Amino acid sequence: NCLGCHQRDGVGGPDSARDRFFTGDESIADAGRLPPPLTGIGSKLNAAWMEKVFRGEKRSRPYVETRMPAYAMHAKAFTKLLHEVDAQPDLPALVEGDVEAGRKLLGIQGGVNCITCHVWGDRPSLGIQALDLSVLDERLNPRWFRSYLLNPPGYRPGTLMPPMWPGGVATVKDVLKGDTEKQIASIWAFIAKGEGLPEGFPDHAPNAFELIAQDRPILQRSFMKGVGSQTIVVGFPGGVNLAYDAASGQPAKMWRGRCFDAYSTWFVRAAPFEDPLGDDVLDWPGTGEDAKPVAEFRGYRLDEKGNPSFLLRVKGGDVVDHFEARDGKLVRTVRGGLDAKHPVGAEVAASSEADIKTFVYSWK
Repeated sequence: NCLGCHQRDGVGGPDSARDRFFTGDESIADAGRLPPPLTGIGSKLNAAWMEKVFRGEKRSRPYVETRMPAYAMHAKAFTKLLHEVDAQPDLPALVEGDVEAGRKLLGIQGGVNCITCHVWGDRPSLGIQALDLSVLDERLNPRWFRSYLLNPPGYRPGTLMPPMWPGGVATVKDVLKGDTEKQIASIWAFIAKGEGLPEGFPDHAPNAFELIAQDRPILQRSFMKGVGSQTIVVGFPGGVNLAYDAASGQPAKMWRGRCFDAYSTWFVRAAPFEDPLGDDVLDWPGTGEDAKPVAEFRGYRLDEKGNPSFLLRVKGGDVVDHFEARDGKLVRTVRGGLDAKHPVGAEVAASSEADIKTFVYSWK
């Protein structure tokens, strides 16, 4: 029942009763949550890739949360049928392309800005995280690729992708003299044969923007998995780290070792939710991206050594939630009326004096 999830020739797709169950990356609109249309799929995908898709061995849209069943027993037959039914032998072939011109065109430095929205290998795009362009030659028929670039909305109505060659006319005039056919062929040539990256990615190797606390703690606002979109990452000298959730007014994670890679936070407009880089991650109970607030977060201040005190409001009273690292342990000092919870799995040493409570957290 392919049409239960996919459209083909304007027929099928999720009905209104089931549409809400198709979820994914809403920043890419419906393309981020709905399975792609099957119209002309036999002329779009090459046979080897299509067969692997039917076998459940390949997928190109990790942001679409719906999963397609595998049809391994019928993979060859389905592939053969669709290639016969959808054959478009009259689609024009690509002309000869220029690999280096393709590098420029894919990028943002005088190109058509593909990497603004599309992932390239392990590099996130500079904006929304649309599908990976670096492997299109493994998936697509180059003739179909040419036809699609000339009219994206004609192939997928509602797509966020604008036509870069409207009416067949290049919008970038100073690359290959604005020759539309050569420009499209050059983009394909770089995808298939080029080395390195399209122009415009920040100079970055994996973890090149890793936060490393040396003499003082380092703080960074970010998105973190299991915490939320208002995470404050704190890296202390010595490899003790904390994630504080400003949305719910409470600590959420502690870990040791490496702290955090800030590349996406600093350079990606629609930054993904990240994981801690280190090991031995311990979570506070009641935290997460849907955590209920336990306090009103009112900011933070740093002491003379750079250690953070998170300023909270709880039941009309002021609370200060202070953290620092000592001897490979996380030390928490709470001033005020806060019912402090502790990370699951940590060893906790507690002491108190008047309204000041101190907790020392360590790994077992």
